[in-house]
Amino acid sequence: MVVLFYAEWCDPSQLIKQALVDRHRKQPSFELVLINVDESDPALSNQFKVDVIPRTFMLHHHPQNIIGEFIGADELQLDNLLYEATRHY
Repeated sequence: MVVLFYAEWCDPSQLIKQALVDRHRKQPSFELVLINVDESDPALSNQFKVDVIPRTFMLHHHPQNIIGEFIGADELQLDNLLYEATRHY
């Protein structure tokens, strides 16, 4: 599962969100969860210690099992994270 914490007003968030959605369409072998921090329960952001956006996590079956994460809109980091995600599924 890949989880993105983002905000609509944040340009880097929009860039990485679109990149994630595009990659998910091409490779739907991973679950994608998009969480708008302005519309979600703040406890969710606190649970993941999200203090900067965009922030992307890769989880393995359980929210406490974070396999990988990165901050920002770097598509190379995104591709590396997705490669790891597909290896775990």
